Amino acid sequence: MQLLIDAVLPSIGVALVVFFWGIYRGTLGSLIAVVVASTLVACNILYVTWLFRDGMGPDAVTSYGLEALARIGPVLLIVGAAWLMANVLAYMRFRERRSYAA
Repeated sequence: MQLLIDAVLPSIGVALVVFFWGIYRGTLGSLIAVVVASTLVACNILYVTWLFRDGMGPDAVTSYGLEALARIGPVLLIVGAAWLMANVLAYMRFRERRSYAA
């Protein structure tokens, strides 16, 4: 668990590098890399947020389903918006580069 917590900032850095590489290149491979990297980072952030919201130790409260979504709602909206924006921008760059090749 500590490994996931420690990996949040480096994984965001790697995802940013992959995103800028995807915007620069605009190929199908870079688009796939952006989607995979952003999805992994989003899942990592949401999991760590859910873990901290439920608490740790003997006074931990376990939540599942809609209750867990309600607890991490604001973070979910921010992470979801960033994930969507990164993937849409990478896809738009891919489409733009592909239209010039034809």
